[in-house]
Amino acid sequence: MSLANPWAIPSLLATALALGLLAYVYIRRPPPALWPSLPGVLLGVVLFAAGDAVSGFIARTPASHAVGILLLYTGLFIIGPATWFLTLRVAEVLGTPFAWGRARWTLAPAVFALLLWPVVATNPWHEWFVTPRIGSRSGFGWLWLLHTLEIHGLVAACAGLYLRMARRARSDAARAQARLMVGALAVPALCNFAYILPERVPPFDPTSLGLCATCALFLFGIYRRRLFALQPIDFAELLRQESDGVLLVDRAGRLLHRNPASDRWIPRGSGAPGDLAFPLLAGRLVPAEGGAALDAAQLEAELGGDAGPRQGHLYRLAEGDAWLRVESTPIRRARGGFACRVLRLRDETAFQRALLEQRRSEEAVQHAQKLESLGVLAGGIAHDFNNLLLAMLGNAALAREDLPPDSPAAEYLADVERAAERAADLTRQLLAYAGKGRLEVEEVDVSRLAREVLDLVEVSISKRIELHCELAERLPGVIGDASQLRQVLMNLVLNAADAIGDHEGSIAVRTELVELDPADGRGWLGHEPWQGGRFLALRVADTGGGMTPAVRARIFEPFFTTKSTGRGLGLAATLGIVRSHRGFVGVESRPGLGTTFTVLLPAHASEAPAPAEGEPVSEPGWRSDATVLVVDDDGPVAKVAARMLEAVGLRVLVARGGAEALALQREHRGRLDAVLLDLNMPGLPGDEVYRALRREQPDLPILISSGYPEREALARLRGRGPIAFLQKPYGTDALRRRLRELLEGA
Repeated sequence: MSLANPWAIPSLLATALALGLLAYVYIRRPPPALWPSLPGVLLGVVLFAAGDAVSGFIARTPASHAVGILLLYTGLFIIGPATWFLTLRVAEVLGTPFAWGRARWTLAPAVFALLLWPVVATNPWHEWFVTPRIGSRSGFGWLWLLHTLEIHGLVAACAGLYLRMARRARSDAARAQARLMVGALAVPALCNFAYILPERVPPFDPTSLGLCATCALFLFGIYRRRLFALQPIDFAELLRQESDGVLLVDRAGRLLHRNPASDRWIPRGSGAPGDLAFPLLAGRLVPAEGGAALDAAQLEAELGGDAGPRQGHLYRLAEGDAWLRVESTPIRRARGGFACRVLRLRDETAFQRALLEQRRSEEAVQHAQKLESLGVLAGGIAHDFNNLLLAMLGNAALAREDLPPDSPAAEYLADVERAAERAADLTRQLLAYAGKGRLEVEEVDVSRLAREVLDLVEVSISKRIELHCELAERLPGVIGDASQLRQVLMNLVLNAADAIGDHEGSIAVRTELVELDPADGRGWLGHEPWQGGRFLALRVADTGGGMTPAVRARIFEPFFTTKSTGRGLGLAATLGIVRSHRGFVGVESRPGLGTTFTVLLPAHASEAPAPAEGEPVSEPGWRSDATVLVVDDDGPVAKVAARMLEAVGLRVLVARGGAEALALQREHRGRLDAVLLDLNMPGLPGDEVYRALRREQPDLPILISSGYPEREALARLRGRGPIAFLQKPYGTDALRRRLRELLEGA
């Protein structure tokens, strides 16, 4: 017979398939638990199929036939024990190990094969195993019968164990693998029975055909069922392409392997296998909570050991602005022993920056809400305080008018008026902080306004401070109140001078046109929401001592000051004024490096809006005997206003609320010449009283009085008719002049 015989194809195909699988297993390296049993099974198949081809189709002499028989049965002696050990180890890999799987008695099949092999090797001299017959089935001896019972018993036992695994495995994949192995064992066993049991000798040994089927099932299982964990994925390539740095470290802390991504974190020229791993990172990692860079011993204490996974240690690089998260996971062997430690080095820089940006945004929102709440509080305090000051100013003025010119008490009353005026100035600053200061709106040239202010303050600051100006020409104007913007610049320049103190230094004032995007809104306080756009930027930079972050976070709070003689309202008023102009304020400062304030005001793109005022209509002129209705819920305020008007001969009616005012109007229908109306009253609010008065007498002159600014007060009123506004607190002259203007204008 020869290899041209078609019956030789199964033997040759089984040899080729088994050799290919053996090479694949060697390259892919199965889990350690399957080594060397899995390669042993494949090697046994190669020897059996090759021996079958030699003894059945190649041998021409008894010697060559004996070599084929020796190869065939050597393969069988390897296949039996290797299949047995492979079954026990697969159970461990699939998570269904046998308690006795590593007992010494499980070595019995290997011992039996080792004892029997010399008998096969010497079979030509005694023929106790088989009686060779070239070109036909050999005769079987009693030792062959013993070996056949042993190997088929092993195959049956292994099939039973795989069936047990299929029932107990936790995953569908594991159950599918176990069932596939039952088929891989059953097919060649049945083919072998088909050769040795019939009395009529088959033309070839179909066992090799069964082994071809086994190899085919192995290939299917490897590619579709992850059999033996030999999937067609190159884990080394996966590790190489992993974006995180990965270090494999042994129990002694020595480097076993690392991927290219770890080059970013490992010093150049180091990190070879066998190097100590933790010194590679020593001195480079600082704990996230701060402190000194960790040395090798500290890193090993945090990340080393085999007590269990320690994950998520966050570090900041000692050099640069990068963040690194190191996850440390111990890898254990199948029997629980320590195999190695995986250190995953993950770049957290982008995430930490985003987290910091989110935290800053939240703090900015909270800070803005805090300032807004303080603004509401400040506005309410200023309003109530203005009512008290009005009573003080009015009564002091009336008392002074009743005194003889040479009375000593006149000077005392003048001092009371001056003190009340200074207190009124404080309330104006509080209203400015609240963004409710009175605005005289016009188009303002910021550069020209800056020159005027700097000419004024230059003589009041220390001669040791140099004042530098860089004021751009032909800038667009801004719509706003020139006096309030003047106060903003004066506050910033004087604040800069105070920061420099008695030392030598400089203050730089600069104006320019800037265009900012919606994404540039971080760090600005003022009008919400930030939408970017074209702004006139006014910058005031000093070379003073700068501010700490804690101080910088509070500088716009009312009554917060670092100066022993300050009131803490200058910068608070600055923020309020800028906010009322729909602008923004930014601060840059570091201790020892000075401070820069930047005010952004919207560049003028349209005609300035006019303040809301009613349209006057004709009414009879001023008469000294005119009747005026004073409406105010605050008794002292109403009383002093009435006295101011009675002092010039006017007839005054006083109402302590809205309902009383409407009743007096109905009672004196047609005989009222004017009304002095407070807007902020409990019960019936001033704006509703205003509308009711207008319905009854549309042309009645009404003088609105409020502690809040004119723009906010008049915005609540609608309708035609003579109207004017008087800011609280007011003096006698201001009240009389404003009322006269209203009556004469009507």
